[in-house]
Amino acid sequence: MDSRPRPDRTPDRRARAGTSGGLGRRPMGKARLLASLLVTSILMSSPALIPARAAATGPLVSTVASTVPANGDVNPYGVAVVPRSMGRLVQGAVLVSNFNDKKNQAGTGTTIVQILPSGAPRLFAQIDPAHLPGPCPGGIGLTTALTVLRRGYVIVGSLPTADGRPATMRAGCLLVLDNAGRVMSTIANAQINGPWDMTAFDGGGTADLFVANVLNGTVATARDGKDLGTIVRINLRVPEQGVPTVLSTTVIGSGFAERADPNALVIGPTGLALGSDGTLYIADSLVNRVSAIPHAVPHVTNAHTGNDFAEGGFLNGPLGLAMLPGGDLLAMNGDDGRIVRIAPSGRQKSALSLDATGTTPGAGTLFGLAVAPDGASVYFVDDGMNTLRRVSLAPLPARAPTGVIPPTGATHGLAILAPRANGQVHGAAFLTASPATRKINITVEVSGLPPYSAHPWHIHQGASCMAGGPILFPFPNLQADAQGRAFMNVSISSPAVPASGWYINIHMGPNAAAPIACGIVRQASAAATIHPQAGSSVFGLALLVANPPTNSTDVALLVGGLTPRSSHPDHIHLGTSCSANGPILYPLPTLKADGDGDDLVIARIPTAAIPATGWYINVHQGPGLKGAQMTPIGCGVVTTRTR
Repeated sequence: MDSRPRPDRTPDRRARAGTSGGLGRRPMGKARLLASLLVTSILMSSPALIPARAAATGPLVSTVASTVPANGDVNPYGVAVVPRSMGRLVQGAVLVSNFNDKKNQAGTGTTIVQILPSGAPRLFAQIDPAHLPGPCPGGIGLTTALTVLRRGYVIVGSLPTADGRPATMRAGCLLVLDNAGRVMSTIANAQINGPWDMTAFDGGGTADLFVANVLNGTVATARDGKDLGTIVRINLRVPEQGVPTVLSTTVIGSGFAERADPNALVIGPTGLALGSDGTLYIADSLVNRVSAIPHAVPHVTNAHTGNDFAEGGFLNGPLGLAMLPGGDLLAMNGDDGRIVRIAPSGRQKSALSLDATGTTPGAGTLFGLAVAPDGASVYFVDDGMNTLRRVSLAPLPARAPTGVIPPTGATHGLAILAPRANGQVHGAAFLTASPATRKINITVEVSGLPPYSAHPWHIHQGASCMAGGPILFPFPNLQADAQGRAFMNVSISSPAVPASGWYINIHMGPNAAAPIACGIVRQASAAATIHPQAGSSVFGLALLVANPPTNSTDVALLVGGLTPRSSHPDHIHLGTSCSANGPILYPLPTLKADGDGDDLVIARIPTAAIPATGWYINVHQGPGLKGAQMTPIGCGVVTTRTR
């Protein structure tokens, strides 16, 4: 990041590579958002949801605390959450490392600040380069490489300078601190050359550190710009007491672009995140991509720059990375102040603005991040304001919980979004209200947008899409992915979905031009929660809206947990339970899962008489309906108790 004073947050510059009537099958972005919609009545008051008044500026972002200690260190980089209390470490607290001193000279910061769960900041460590227990070439300049092990050891990287200039950068080291903030040892060898970021696999008695190096042992080559950045795995023995020792050091990645920079000091491979399957993800900042090294923990050979995982799109100088519990990857953009959410398939799902200040909005302010203990929000540092901040994200549980219909008093609503002006944009918006919290959660799924485009959308007042009514609720822009799909989950302040008077417009954008899709918000007549069957992980929600004048019912069904790229017949059956084995009443469009195992289908069936009981919806194994293909893998009973 920019290491100079930046009153206007001037960015550092990075070179980078960088059927009819609107009904039928509707591809979707990510049906796992459905799970949060199903539990809206329970979670609506949770800080993980987005309140309406924050919607105009993006997700719920709050400032936790200043990261400036008494000695004046600035430019916070590393972020790590304390896993359990030991010594001076407090479970749930956040450690932040500072890269600059009070003169704002890069590579001279010496402090780690602990911000308690209450929000109170405390100095955890101030490291004296003159009194170290081992070598650390060049001294102390604490980087984003920061982790806390369960046995109470804190490990932080140092890439020091003498005066904040690239010409004085030195190789540095890793510093191992105890739970009282005292340096116990250093890790310095030929493979540790400018440790810029780090993540860890914590096995208790052993740990694997994954370290991104941006100086590769020869400072001049980094200044000239070379493809010599490395990823190193360090295996540690971690005692309950005493000093951790290095068992082995292995280069598992190499050839990453790196160069010195007059504003950012140095740019190279930065963020590291470890997936549950052992895949290591690397922010390859200079070429604007995220790469992946499979099986990184046991890897014994050099994977070089790894496999392409995500490139271009919403990414814009990716720096810090973090892995969400559900498997989505988060990347912090250094060049536009946005956080990008990437599905396990590599599809870029969304980009949310966390900072839009400065000459180039949001550039030069974001770096390190860490997932909060609740798994539904993220801590991140703003090195323009020298603060720790927190952003709340919509919760994404692995499957829908039990509880078919929200408690009495909640209301479901549905808006089927049909294209305007001979366009191709289509989708649906699912609304669930909780009178107890006086909020409505809204999940919108849209397809047919231009790839990577931005589109304003609003709830308007009016009984039809031709009403031209005023905007009641504005939301952050929908951001399309590479396939032209977009999703968003927001909430608004309202006790119930009205029987009439609202419609949703999606505009051409980015400045609210002509509508390209519209849907009237209608109260749902019935609903069905899809639960897994036959050992599957399938979940979903169906909303039904009866149309008595035309003796028809509109059905929207969102399903997740399918095998990626698979096909599944689905129907409304006759029967009072999922075990009824009743005949098919109304076939629905075949579910065709995307790369994340999700799909949205919309249909109109030829009846408006929805019974109070007697219907259920099956999702079948497929792809056909012969033999075992008929086996239900998801099922939900249709009930009219929606309000």
